[in-house]
This record gives sequence, C-alpha cells and structure tokens, in this order.
Amino acid sequence: VSLRLSSPPLRVVGLLPVMRQQLATARALASSSALVTRAGQQITAGAADLPGGVAALAPADGAFAVAPLRSLAPRLARAADLVGQAHRQVTAADGRLLVGPLREGRAQLLAELEPAARSLDTAARLSDALPAFLGADGTRRYLFGAATPAELRGTGGLVGAYAQMTTHDGTVTFGEFVPASSLPRAVDDPPPPPSADYQRRYGEFAAAGHWSNINMTPDFPTAAVAMERLYARTVGDRVDGTVVADPFALQLLLEATGPVDVPAVGTVRADTVVDYLTHDSYVELPDPARRKQVLGRVAAEVFAQFLRSDVAPERKGRLLAEAAGGGHVLLHATDDEVQDAFVRAEVAGQMLPADDDYVAVIANNAAANKIDHFAERELDYRVDLRPDGTAHGRLVTRIRNTAPADGEPRYVIGPSDDRFDAGENVMLLSTFCSAWCRIDGFRVDGEPAAIGQQTELDRQVLPSTVRVPAGRTRELTYDWELMRGWHPDGDAGTYRLTVQGQPTARPTALSLRIAVPQGTRVTRLSDGLRVDGGEVVWDGELGRVLRVEVVFARERNTWQRVRAALNRPLW
Repeated sequence: VSLRLSSPPLRVVGLLPVMRQQLATARALASSSALVTRAGQQITAGAADLPGGVAALAPADGAFAVAPLRSLAPRLARAADLVGQAHRQVTAADGRLLVGPLREGRAQLLAELEPAARSLDTAARLSDALPAFLGADGTRRYLFGAATPAELRGTGGLVGAYAQMTTHDGTVTFGEFVPASSLPRAVDDPPPPPSADYQRRYGEFAAAGHWSNINMTPDFPTAAVAMERLYARTVGDRVDGTVVADPFALQLLLEATGPVDVPAVGTVRADTVVDYLTHDSYVELPDPARRKQVLGRVAAEVFAQFLRSDVAPERKGRLLAEAAGGGHVLLHATDDEVQDAFVRAEVAGQMLPADDDYVAVIANNAAANKIDHFAERELDYRVDLRPDGTAHGRLVTRIRNTAPADGEPRYVIGPSDDRFDAGENVMLLSTFCSAWCRIDGFRVDGEPAAIGQQTELDRQVLPSTVRVPAGRTRELTYDWELMRGWHPDGDAGTYRLTVQGQPTARPTALSLRIAVPQGTRVTRLSDGLRVDGGEVVWDGELGRVLRVEVVFARERNTWQRVRAALNRPLW
C-alpha cells in the first residue's frame, strides 16, 4: 500500500498542501499497520516456541514456569519496539484538516498504539524479571504479610501477620506466620526512614519503628522499604523484598480452586472468605495472637492449594494477574531491575503519576478497632474546565458508618480507650490532589472548617481527622483550584484525570462530572465515559485506578475553517 501511495501521479497531487497532508498521513497509517503486523508475528512465533503454547507460562504442578517466561522476553521486547515505531510514525503525521476517514483512522490508531506499546514493553520486562524474583537464579527470601482492610492503613489494611516466603526455581514455600504484635519494635531506635516525606508525614506515629503503623503511607514501595529495614534491624535478617496480600486476593484464588481446608481453621470458600477474615474471625477467635496467625495460615494454604490444583494454567495466570492488577497482591523487590518491572506493570502498589488532575482518598484507622468492615464510601468529583487552561474541582466525600454501637466484641467496634465511643469510626483521612491543586475551601457536613495542606510524593495532601458515630454519615466537601487543568493543543485541548482507589472491605462508589470549556465541544472520550446534558459523566465502583481522558475542540463556523485551510503554508 505504501508503495502505491508513492506513485508518480500521486506525487504531483501531493504538491497541493491539503492533498499532500492526506497522502502523507495515509502513508504513515499504512506503514504503521505493517509494523504492527510484524509485531504480531513476533508474538505468535514466541508462543509457538513454547512447549504447549501460551499455557506453558502459567503455574503448573505447584510451581511457576520460569524458563518459558524468560525465553519469551526477547520476542516481546522486539514486538514492543515495532509497535513503538508505529506509534511514533502516526504521531508525527499531521492530524489537522484531514478528511473524515483519515482523521478517524489516525485518532483510532493513536488511541490503540500507545497502550499497546506500553503493555508489550511491560510484558517484556516482566518476562525477563519474574524468573529472578521466583528463584530461577538462586533462592530468594521475602517478607510476606497478610493484610486486613477491617483496620485500614494507607496501602490497604493493617498487616497483622508475617512469614518468610522462599522461592527457588519457581517453587514457593512459606515459613511459620507470626503476629505483627509479636515482632520486636524499634520505636526508640528506629531504622532510617525510607524517605523525607515518610518521616515528615508519619514520623509522629513512630511508623518506621512500629509494625502496626509502618504502612500508613499509600505508596507500597515506600512502606516495603520501611518493613525491610525494620525487619533487618529487629530480627537481624535481610530479605530480597516484600509481598503483601489481602482477603480479596484469596477470594479470587478460591473461585478457581473451590473450598480449601485450612488446618486449625476449617473450610474457607470464595463467597465467605472476605467476611470471615474481616469480621467473623474476630467474633469466633477472641485470642488476638491466634486470630492473626489464622490470617496468615489461610493465605498460605489457599495459595499453595491454588498452585497445586488442576485449574487450567491459563486461568491460573489470569487470576494471579487480576489479583496483582487489582492491588490485592503488592510486590516489592530489592533487585532494581525486578522492581522497575513491577512499577511499570503497576503491581508494585505505587502511587501513580499526578502530572495531570489526580484524586485519591486514603484513610488510616485511628481507633485501634476493626470498624472499617462496616464503612461505606462515596466520592463525587466535579471539574469545571476554563478557557485559560485552569480548572475548578469540587470533591464531595461521604463516609457512612453502618457499624452497631453494641452487640459486637469490643475488639471489633471499640472503644479501645476512653477517647472513643463504641461503634465510632475514627480515621486520619488524607485527600490527595495533583501538584497543581490549591485548596479554596473545606466543609464538614456543610459547615466551613479549617484544613491544612501538606505534600507527599510531589502531590498535595489535605489531611483531616474524621469521626463518624455508629449509624451516621459524614460529608466532606473540598474546593480547589487547578493551576494547570488541561493541555491546550491549537484549537483543541485534552483533560486527563487519575483517580486512585484504596482497597477497602466495601467498594467505593465514584461519580464524575466534567464540564469542558465554554465554546468547545467534546471530540473524543476514553472508554466508559458518556456525554449527558452537556457534561462528561462516569458512574460506577472505583477499583484500584480509573484513568479518564477527554478531548475537546473549539467550535468554529465554516468560514473559520476555510480561512484556516487557505492560510496554511504550501511548504
């Protein structure tokens, strides 16, 4: 196709500026399609070389397949490079004044090529790095933690029990689980904090030397470094990284294996394991030390049974990817190459980039109870984009406490001491917005209130202490100005938003409303968005992350479009 588009008659037509642009873009689209075809051939050939095809990549016979993973990495890297070339070619082709089919084709290709190139690059890096993490180059030892969202911490839940996890040539084994409360602390002589931000925001809680507070930050790479340093300081043992899993990860694995018998616990099932680990076990097992060991035992037994099971290898791979991608298994490695692959794959539990608009609402339980099992959270975010590139954002956060004030163990609903009431949810709430955000107002249940402004990982943080009595709801309203609300591009503009979730016992409901600048119209939306009543709308449950992109263009009449075409230079 690209050869025919370079024929002599078409070269003559190409002297006309508008036609020249159409032909150049058509050539770029044809060339990029050929590159994508070659990338597909690389992937197909790589899969064909595997014994048993793609299924060879998934866990089988109680172990991960490290050799097939590593063998596929070069093919994936080549495919990623080819798709990246295709993306650069289409990006370089001028998108202005194209005829309808070309304009739509270019926009569609750009929308598909960028994430495809990124995904292939990530897959190549993971294929190369995971074997080392899984012990292909020698035994590796990790700190494994079992977390419960019944008592929230920044990365998801309090890590109540730890064990050493060992990997060797794809096999995974767990040592004895120990309650976090039994591990030695270093409150008076803590190890160096993982970052200045960590010390500034969480130092008053002795986070770096206290296992219960060590993951108050929502950034798991930061928390994992703190865990590894505290473990080395207090236990005297260095590990190769940290893995933390929550009950939702176990739920996914149990959907594949079916019920699993756990010694000293009983049978756990997919439809009951989350409620059991976030509530029922606290009622049935009054001894805290035994209960925290149960959390670890269930995690270890379910994971081991999952690897040993005869579940189809492809399904095993999909479920593990879903658990990690959903933020229910968090991975950290001291090996820089492996950690870089985890970060790129977004399975490291890191706070995501906040270069554009960004929102995250992160709670830390402040009452030493398990009340977060009963918490329901709603987020309503409205953004009004202005013609000058700035924007106004309003976030309304509602926290509903469905806990009873009696009828539950004190360990569950409190009070842990006389500062709190039974059934009360007390949290240290951190609302994150982008580096360009400046608070303009804060209200609690409609009444103006004072709020500070801090920073963590190059983004703004609005911290507050929130108390929600049993059966009540609190509503917090934040107004802020975004000094850089959207990206201008000639007569067009692009607004991007990342909403990052916190793993919670009950899902977070999210509602978005985006008003584009006056005098513009929406030209492209990311999947899941719709235009309703002149606004861009999204409603649903917030998972680990929601990314939004809205492209809009200035409304122009016919004469303005003709003038723009005539004023374009010939060369």
